[in-house]
Amino acid sequence: MTHDAATGDISRSHIVSEWAQTQNIGLYGQLDCGARSFDYRPYYFNGTLYAHHGGVKINKPMKEAVTEVIEWCNIHTSELVVFYVNSCDGDDGCREAAIDLLVSLGIYTITDCSELTGLSVEDAISLSTLSGGGSLLGLYDCVSEQYDSTVNCYGKGYACYESWDRESTDIPWDKMQSYLIGATKEVPTTDGRLWMAQAHWQSTAESIAIGTLHNSSLLLDESRSNMNGWMAEAITKRTFQHLNIVEVDNVCDNGIAIYNAIKAL
Repeated sequence: MTHDAATGDISRSHIVSEWAQTQNIGLYGQLDCGARSFDYRPYYFNGTLYAHHGGVKINKPMKEAVTEVIEWCNIHTSELVVFYVNSCDGDDGCREAAIDLLVSLGIYTITDCSELTGLSVEDAISLSTLSGGGSLLGLYDCVSEQYDSTVNCYGKGYACYESWDRESTDIPWDKMQSYLIGATKEVPTTDGRLWMAQAHWQSTAESIAIGTLHNSSLLLDESRSNMNGWMAEAITKRTFQHLNIVEVDNVCDNGIAIYNAIKAL
């Protein structure tokens, strides 16, 4: 799953976008890079759905983004893609508008999480078959995100990649590995919801300030630390007991390797 998938369509460059943009390409391109599910956060404004990452609005309409995914699915008919909608913001009625949009585009959308209980991949493919071919399943919420705000690339005296001589890489990586193993140690849900392991660095005001001093960004933090490459290797080694959804930044860096590692399990 691509973290804040819509940010691949951020077109402006300034310090805010450096710490809001988690992908470097739009949804169609993310699929080509190995993504098979999206973390999409709608923003409703004046009757039109867009997307957001926190306070940063992405100006590409949601309908255009979803249509691109449908077009990709129509070509790659053997793949199941999941469109996870969450964190609606903006004007009243965002949730209803987002669900209505998915349904109007012919996407089978689950809003009652209990419907996921016992749902096999084969059943999901059957339910989510598109009229033009391929499978695209919509989800509203229904994912336990297992967010841990303390898994940061930067802090006092450390960074997640080799940088300044006095900084340690052990602290952030010990925290990341502990989090991922804990998030996949057992199935954390009993109500049908899926569960997520967030294989990306989290941000705080402090970590952003330190990262800016390193001339970095969310995309650079991933590539400099080789987070996705490490994750692909860890999956291949069967490090995680109960892997469900793996969420990443910068999917076009080693996303195919993660995809192949998961497929080989």
